[in-house]
Amino acid sequence: MGPEPTDRRDNGVEKAPTCARQGAASSSRRGLVVTLTLGVAAVCLLGYYGPQIRGVFVLQPWDRAGPAALLDSFAQSVRAHDAAAVERLAPGTEVDSNFETMLTPRAKPRQPALPPEEQLPAGPAATAERQYDYELGVVKLSAETAEGRIYTYTVGKQDGAWVLLEWSPTPRRRR
Repeated sequence: MGPEPTDRRDNGVEKAPTCARQGAASSSRRGLVVTLTLGVAAVCLLGYYGPQIRGVFVLQPWDRAGPAALLDSFAQSVRAHDAAAVERLAPGTEVDSNFETMLTPRAKPRQPALPPEEQLPAGPAATAERQYDYELGVVKLSAETAEGRIYTYTVGKQDGAWVLLEWSPTPRRRR
């Protein structure tokens, strides 16, 4: 007996069985669905966590000395009555001509202008508690003043340099 006759069409090229063609089509369709699903999931995750990811690169939290050094320089400039340095380190800060009162750049409407010594940290800022806000891209330092009040100083980067954005007393907790 000879070989079984085959169905030859298209110049002697054998056609693959219909089942094999359907299997290849369904596996490529399955691969396309998986790829699209992973792509949509990646876009959704990047959209949701984008600000946090961006904040990591903008904030560079491993730089622990930068915000503390800025706060120390600011306190030293205020104590030395150096208005130019105060404006450079905390743009928009309102200080009267004799440095008797000082107001944060982002003061609340009813926040009074207080004497600078009541608003500055008593010790070195390196000992201040740090909190990184990745969404806003800022560092919040909490330090005690000479009067014993806790102030929160918000430090961020503008044009590649650390600047003091605002400060305010931390509300006392009721016991």
